Amino acid sequence: MMAKKKPFSEVEKLFADKGYILLSKEENYKNTGTKLEYICPNHTDKGVLEMNTRNISQGKGCRFCGHESSSKKQNEDIKTVKKAFEKVGLILLEEKYRNSDQKLQCFCEYHPDKEIFKSYKVVKNGHGCEYCGFEKLRIINKKFSNESDFEVIKKEYLEKGFILEENNYTNNSTPMKCRCVNHPDEIQMVRYADLNRKRYGCKYCTYEKKSKSQRLPFDRVKETFEDRGFTIDEDEVYQNNTKPLKCFCHKHPDKPLFISYGNMSQGYHSCKYCWDERRRGETSPLWKNGITNISNYLRECITDWKINSIKNCDFKCVVTGGKFDVIHHLTPHSIIVREAHKNLGIEIRPIIGAYSNRELKSLIKETEVLHNKYGYGVCLKSSIHTLFHRTYGYKDNTPDQFYEFKEKYINGDYEEEHVV
Repeated sequence: MMAKKKPFSEVEKLFADKGYILLSKEENYKNTGTKLEYICPNHTDKGVLEMNTRNISQGKGCRFCGHESSSKKQNEDIKTVKKAFEKVGLILLEEKYRNSDQKLQCFCEYHPDKEIFKSYKVVKNGHGCEYCGFEKLRIINKKFSNESDFEVIKKEYLEKGFILEENNYTNNSTPMKCRCVNHPDEIQMVRYADLNRKRYGCKYCTYEKKSKSQRLPFDRVKETFEDRGFTIDEDEVYQNNTKPLKCFCHKHPDKPLFISYGNMSQGYHSCKYCWDERRRGETSPLWKNGITNISNYLRECITDWKINSIKNCDFKCVVTGGKFDVIHHLTPHSIIVREAHKNLGIEIRPIIGAYSNRELKSLIKETEVLHNKYGYGVCLKSSIHTLFHRTYGYKDNTPDQFYEFKEKYINGDYEEEHVV
């Protein structure tokens, strides 16, 4: 929706507050998107500029003033730049500084015959005269080419927090085995040339330092759990948002759960015991005022059995080896439901509304037990499942029937239009 048109008096005030000279008249102003002509007193050499009311209302202004402000923020004072060059042993010869990428001519007192050009960005990162660097490397390589001087290298590694595991030194660019004194179980490969680099050290110490700096306060983690109905065990220590923490649901304080802060904060986890209660009896989404068939109701309460059946079939149709659509009961679900009723001494009723909550809970538990007793189901493509029942019917099928069907299918005994 287009912003409401401002009175021209307000428009004049907006430009005046910025110090601009508005040239456009009221008859030129149609709406907030109309470009109006003005002059910036700081850039009269740029002539007449244009800007609409919407932009100036949002705090925008002369683009040339913006460029200068941005450049000023990015650029360091020339004195600061000179100090940075002096810190790495260079003398800056330039008096004008544009930005950190500009290559500036400088002078090294040890190499007065060499022309050196360095940007402030490079110097600020600790890089000095490259010719001094080359000489230092030659000295290092020469100094430690003899095995008698190897103890000096070991000492330098130890000063950086490493225990050297090598007995021979090749050159400063050869990675050498060492262990951090804080992480002796981890072998690291560190070059002698890297050892003296600025801020170089054990990568595991770096991970821990970064993790510690970014880690949330434990009180905030506890508060998040409490807000979602959980209490963290008092002996738990918070390390990061992926490590599961031992906690207890307020409604089930005797049953421990393990949930990470990441999952809890994103709402990806809830109490499984509360979920079990919600899916049973009148609180179940299948209740539908008690008119759901008991067989269909119990079929939706065997999630663990379904998951285990899928895993047992390696997530594939056991006949075709391709994708599957359904899980077939080798021992029919109807037989299991009848047996569960018989074992509990409960008569079969037409709708779940005719059962008490206690009876439904008992039936769910007994159904799960019987499913585990008769073994996992088999994953099938829907067309294969339909073909099986078309061949053997839908009542009281047996495991032997399925294995016979599978063998016939693989042997090509079915008509071509049935083969998928």
